[in-house]
Amino acid sequence: MPRRYDTQKDPDELWTVYDKFTGWPAELDGLVLTGLSERVAKKFVGTLSLRDHIDRMAKGYSVKNARWLTSRRAFGWAAILLRK
Repeated sequence: MPRRYDTQKDPDELWTVYDKFTGWPAELDGLVLTGLSERVAKKFVGTLSLRDHIDRMAKGYSVKNARWLTSRRAFGWAAILLRK
């Protein structure tokens, strides 16, 4: 699955999750994802990338690595992301 988001280490030794398409820090429900530990930033990258992938699928974009979406791991993540 191609990732839209990635991490970047800031000068203050904390991490930022950024959008590779725009170059801006990523946001999740209005929260700007800066000043994070490396572990938390990487978890947000996975969550945001999966959410973006699901959104693209819903819009009918072609899917690379579509087999991954049928895995138990994908269904587990989807259940977490879609819970509200």
